[in-house]
Amino acid sequence: MGWRHAFTPDLRMYAEVSGIKKNGGRINGHIYGGNIGMEWFPFKNIGFVADYGISKIKLHRDSERDADLNIRLTGPSAYVKVRF
Repeated sequence: MGWRHAFTPDLRMYAEVSGIKKNGGRINGHIYGGNIGMEWFPFKNIGFVADYGISKIKLHRDSERDADLNIRLTGPSAYVKVRF
């Protein structure tokens, strides 16, 4: 799910969330993430983005050798965005 709002043609704000849950079988768990940020395009096709995101990955494998994966990533990001 996502939401975007354009204040001007060159300045936008956005929020996005996504996720999946897996039950059954040998692998169980969930993956979800979300971020909120701003996009600014001072040039026609080149812009700058700053956002804050959260990602969570938690998986468990049921077998003779149990394996767990539990990762949480949070923090700000800044990058250049190119559009065509």
